[in-house]
Amino acid sequence: MLNDFFVEGLKIFSLLAAAITVILGGRLVQALSLRKVSGNLSNRWLIIFYSMSIGYSLFALGDLAWYLIFKLLKQAPGVSMPDFYWVLGSLLMLTAFVLLSFSFPGRHGNSWIAVLIGGGIVFIGTWLLLQTVISAQGMSSGTLFLSYYYPLVSVAITALSVGVYFSSLETRLSSPLAMFVAANVSVTVADILFTYTSFQQVYGLLGGLADVLYLVGYALIGTAFYQLTKNIRQQTFSSLEKN
Repeated sequence: MLNDFFVEGLKIFSLLAAAITVILGGRLVQALSLRKVSGNLSNRWLIIFYSMSIGYSLFALGDLAWYLIFKLLKQAPGVSMPDFYWVLGSLLMLTAFVLLSFSFPGRHGNSWIAVLIGGGIVFIGTWLLLQTVISAQGMSSGTLFLSYYYPLVSVAITALSVGVYFSSLETRLSSPLAMFVAANVSVTVADILFTYTSFQQVYGLLGGLADVLYLVGYALIGTAFYQLTKNIRQQTFSSLEKN
């Protein structure tokens, strides 16, 4: 009974963090819109930060929708609206970090080589691990695809964000980007643990750890959103790019 209470409380805190992330993401979008009107942001940077804020917000919204459906149906939902939020959100996040990777030309090229090699190794290792965990028996093609997609796209987003962070070390963007990196690492590990516990049909310590990591991830994303919103509202964007 105490264990059930702890698990439910942990999930509630994680969902609360997700809800706050959505709100702070909305505030960042509002701040970006004001900068667009004033002409202080180029279209390239607007696309980057719109993609980042909306992408992370959609990802958090997916968690909220999943939990609501779970409570209503009393079982884990299949491929449905939460997956739409997660997939679209992850694609927007990928877009943001790919564009950011071209926004700091000539900086820390050697770091990018190390990141790409390391990220490739982790990506392949995660794929091999998932093959030992995921059972395709009795599973729809959509569910099977998403079971691989979520952990692997998280690895890709994390690798890109690490490279972007090292490229931004001499800018004011390095602080919020460091939070995004830490958040991405947390969510990546949580996605892998969630996939494992789902197919093993157990919660246990690993399930609890996954929920803690989701909570930490959303807290870091929300903090990064807050910091970006504050910087964008108080400064011209040209000063954001400098320490």
